[in-house]
Amino acid sequence: MKFKTLIKEVKGDLSIGDQIILPGSQYVWTIDSDEGEYFSIVNNTTSEKTMLSKFNLANVKKMPIFEFKTQEEKTEEIKRYKDKIREILSRSKPMTLEQRIIKMNQINIGWINYYGIAKCKGIAQQLDKWIRQRLRMCIWKQWKKVKTRYKNLKKLGLNHYQAIKFANTRKGYWRTANSAISNTTLTNQFFTDLGLKSLTHQYIKIH
Repeated sequence: MKFKTLIKEVKGDLSIGDQIILPGSQYVWTIDSDEGEYFSIVNNTTSEKTMLSKFNLANVKKMPIFEFKTQEEKTEEIKRYKDKIREILSRSKPMTLEQRIIKMNQINIGWINYYGIAKCKGIAQQLDKWIRQRLRMCIWKQWKKVKTRYKNLKKLGLNHYQAIKFANTRKGYWRTANSAISNTTLTNQFFTDLGLKSLTHQYIKIH
């Protein structure tokens, strides 16, 4: 078979923007550009770039374009995802906040690598907001005593008056997690600094 003919046939299988899995790799890669005999590919998780020969595609797996077929299917998948996150954030789990975030990141990266191929940026943004609220609730529950709350709120930058006021709130855990008490102290950047990987950020990286 002639060289040019082979190139044409192989290129017909893959194109720029396709999501692929390389042999022996657990990551999903995106074809970034066409470089003649090679494709330039980017790791969706680590942002690493490398070259993929068009003559070495035998064991490369192309990810299907995923779409939720029905609203019920979408709802059920989101429920399964939330159930996994709830399990990690359960108070019965003897884990530090950092350990919880590591486990959530593992779920988030796998979830977005698969479903992120679909048009689900809005869903990713909603889930990010929900995850942060669950984390804030989990942290507030750990700060059981007013003294502990006051001490930690002061560390997070509140002045004496604000810390006392917020520490003595009578709001429930979930309401507190979605109030100014948490939103001004346990900010999005606070969780980013702890290593939490945003679903929205991961989604944007592969689009």
